[in-house]
Amino acid sequence: MKFRNENTMLTEKTEGTRQLRSLLSTIRNINKLIIRERETDRFLQGICDNFVESREFSYAWIALPDNSGAPVSFAVAGPGEECLAIKEILKSGELPSCGKKALAQSEIVVIEDPSPTCAGCPVAEKVVDNVAVIVRLESHGNVFGVLALSIPKDKFIEKEEPALLKEIADDIAFALHAMETEKKRKAAEESLRQSKEKYRLLAENTSDVIWVTDMDLRFTYISPSVESHIDYTPEEMMSLTIDRILTPGSLEVAYRAFEEEKDIEASGLQYPFRTRLLELELIRKDGSTAWTEVKMSPVRDPEGRWSSIQGVARDITERKQAEKRIKKHSEKLERMVKERTSEIRRSLYDTEEARDRMDGILKSVADGLIVTDIYNRIILMNRAAEDLLGVRFSEVIDRPIEVALHDETLRELLKTTLERRGTGHQFDYELQGEDPEHPGILRARTSIIEGKDSKYSGVIIILSDVTLERELDRMKSEFISMAAHELRNPLTSIMGYSELLMIRDDIKEEERKKYISNINKQSVILAEIINDLLDVSRIESGKGFTLNKVPSDMFHIIREVTSSFQLQTDKHTFDIILPEEPVEVMLDREKMEQVLGNILSNAVKYSPEGGAIRLSAKKLLDFGIGDSEPEEDEKESAFRALHSALEISIADQGIGMTPDQVQKIFDKFYRADTSNTTISGTGLGMSIVKQLIEAHDGKVWVESKLGKGTTVRFAIPVRVQQGRGPVQS
Repeated sequence: MKFRNENTMLTEKTEGTRQLRSLLSTIRNINKLIIRERETDRFLQGICDNFVESREFSYAWIALPDNSGAPVSFAVAGPGEECLAIKEILKSGELPSCGKKALAQSEIVVIEDPSPTCAGCPVAEKVVDNVAVIVRLESHGNVFGVLALSIPKDKFIEKEEPALLKEIADDIAFALHAMETEKKRKAAEESLRQSKEKYRLLAENTSDVIWVTDMDLRFTYISPSVESHIDYTPEEMMSLTIDRILTPGSLEVAYRAFEEEKDIEASGLQYPFRTRLLELELIRKDGSTAWTEVKMSPVRDPEGRWSSIQGVARDITERKQAEKRIKKHSEKLERMVKERTSEIRRSLYDTEEARDRMDGILKSVADGLIVTDIYNRIILMNRAAEDLLGVRFSEVIDRPIEVALHDETLRELLKTTLERRGTGHQFDYELQGEDPEHPGILRARTSIIEGKDSKYSGVIIILSDVTLERELDRMKSEFISMAAHELRNPLTSIMGYSELLMIRDDIKEEERKKYISNINKQSVILAEIINDLLDVSRIESGKGFTLNKVPSDMFHIIREVTSSFQLQTDKHTFDIILPEEPVEVMLDREKMEQVLGNILSNAVKYSPEGGAIRLSAKKLLDFGIGDSEPEEDEKESAFRALHSALEISIADQGIGMTPDQVQKIFDKFYRADTSNTTISGTGLGMSIVKQLIEAHDGKVWVESKLGKGTTVRFAIPVRVQQGRGPVQS
């Protein structure tokens, strides 16, 4: 029994040795195939055939998939239906499941029992007695495909055979890598050959001259077309230096360009693809010259250094000759133009002068001016008309006037007027501006234009802004109405009381004195109205108006004026807050009393319910403005030339004003509350205050809130700054 076992082991060992020898023989044949074969499909088929011919393998197949995993090249060898099944799978663009598994890993895949591993594979059912070995073909980091072999189980050597198969798979992969590299090399060589051939054909057949020089500006290549340009053959050109083929002027241009390029290169500001365009004059073989346009660029070695110059030259001799002829012709035309220009200048001088006069007249005319042709199209418009209508002449030139203007009402009025085609027609039109309550007034007048044959040729429209005239008319009417009303009241009282004194003899002494007192009081009011009117007239005309400035105690004036108002009203209290020590000011005492009187009069009149009227004063040093004072920049500008100023403030608790009323408070004849006829006044008081304060080099401003009261402030320069703090009286 022992003898039989030893014999069996010896037999198995002998059989294994034989199988390994057979496998090694197959490997040698495949290595010969690797050395000999360069075509991929024949190489793959030869490998499969060698494995099967060794009679140790049932079948063999190789598949090379693309990036998606679909086989693009494959080979199959072996008898039986299983080979046909594998071919069908590979032709369908799929890999068997065992091939996919091997493709995904670097280790060799050995399948001894295909039934659980290759379920559903049509080959697995036919090779149940075989072992499948699948290995990935990988070289230089690239995966090329898989090699699959089927070996009977009784011939499979588990330890040695997979290692040998892995080794031969690596050799096959290396061969595939070499083939791929060789294909790429041949493709690159072919591409280079074709590129050289194209370049050669281009250089030999183009009419332009292609050339290359070294860094000494000697030609190393020049295309055959050079002979048709300057009669030199390429060989002759290669032996000539640049100074032999360029005229002196062009030689200087070429050298200067070359030096500039070297400076750019030395500066480090390299532009690898930069080009330079030059126009150079060449010397032909027979001594004549020809012009060429040269476009050149640097050529660099693999290290990026400037090694040579390449360029293309194009014959521009005919263009240069044409330019020369054109220049000569241009000079002749220029002489003719100068002669004609001189004549035209003389003939146009009068026209220019007349046009300048016309332009001057149009610009100097304050009224708007529009000129239309017989079709009512605008042919002329001055700046004044542009500003009045809000359009630009350049926008409406040659357009019908009824289309060019934006305002529909104005268009219709002008259209109706123009249709009359007469002189002297006019109309007034309201221009809506920023203030809808006070629109501008425009007056349009027309005058027809007659040509040399006395035929109608257009219309001149004159636009005048009569807003100020209308406003003056309105103010005049308001003034007459106001003056009549204000003068009638005291005159009526004077006439009534004087008539009583004249017709009645039974008037008691007490009543008589009362009547005379009322007559006197109304006379004073009448005199004040007349004085206000005279003061405004004197101030505006400058005639009869002078300031008699003397050093005066401003606080004493304030107390005196205030005391007179304290006697006239029992509804109001007057709070006076002044610095303790007096402040001396250079002023006209009478005019300053008038200023204070006007302000206090308004404070009393526009505080019908009574209340406190507060008078205060403080000094402004170095233009310092208190927190309660508005418009700091305006006041600072007013006192820029002063060392110090005195600010007087008079505040009441009256009806107050709206912001719009405050803006108009200094307008002549303006009264804030015209609805209350019981409040007398001409509307001139604050206008006089403003002009008198400004005559004292001062500034006046007003703050007011409707229903809260009004504060009037004014500031005038002072001579001496003193005082230690406010004191109330």
